[in-house]
Amino acid sequence: MNQQTWLLILMVGCITYNSMAQSLKIESTDGETTTLDLAATKNIVFENNNLVISGNTCGKKYFNIFFNQKLSFRESTTAVNDVVEAKILTVYPNPAISFINVDRSKEEVTDAVIYNTTGQAIITQQLNNKHGKIDISMLTDGIYLLKVDQQTIKFLKQ
Repeated sequence: MNQQTWLLILMVGCITYNSMAQSLKIESTDGETTTLDLAATKNIVFENNNLVISGNTCGKKYFNIFFNQKLSFRESTTAVNDVVEAKILTVYPNPAISFINVDRSKEEVTDAVIYNTTGQAIITQQLNNKHGKIDISMLTDGIYLLKVDQQTIKFLKQ
């Protein structure tokens, strides 16, 4: 799962963040971790040396800032016992002249689709394993997008 994480350094003051986060992970100095679903969160404030989280239903949760080491806002929510495999997609060389190599974390058969900057699919090629090679020699020089396994990477054809 491709995750972006925003770290919030604990300090007294006002903190603003702009994100598409779905969960908040709170790590305390004693190693305890709490993950909260932001969809069920109404308000997050710092008040009297506490991080105070109000739920959409009732009640508040208090976390003393002196015992919290790190706060992470994450774009995806996972259950505590879920094992999440990171989807890694690598394209090289970039820029490329006649071909691109595609390395990915998945072994399953999937399609690799190259789009031009107007969104038109130019090349579709099946990838049968973790490593693939795509001939781009017929493409004109420019910027293209490669989409594989729900991930998109920009590359340059020279």
